[in-house]
Amino acid sequence: MLPLLQVQSVASLQSCLGTHLALNISPTGDMSEVERRMYLPQWLQHKYFHHLFMGEFPEFGLERTSHQWFNSANWPQDFRRQPGREADYYAEAVNKRFLRCLPQRYRKIVTRQFH
Repeated sequence: MLPLLQVQSVASLQSCLGTHLALNISPTGDMSEVERRMYLPQWLQHKYFHHLFMGEFPEFGLERTSHQWFNSANWPQDFRRQPGREADYYAEAVNKRFLRCLPQRYRKIVTRQFH
């Protein structure tokens, strides 16, 4: 079993991992191995879609306001609305925007070389 993640303060964790993660830890700053294994993939997906929406494909308007997926009233009209379901917003974005864009545009995110 991995040791608990020890954090000096919530502020130090925020500077490393972002406010979203820091607000979802225990008051003592500890996360168990199970909590880390469950939460980290969700947090990484969240950050990746910020990158796609604002960095790679801003023209789709998928994040005109920060975290617009948390309020289904801000979802594009053609998205099937699932209030408070962040992962559904991502799925709608992939299926209704990214997969329908020109192949060369989509290719830029699936063939990129990371160093």
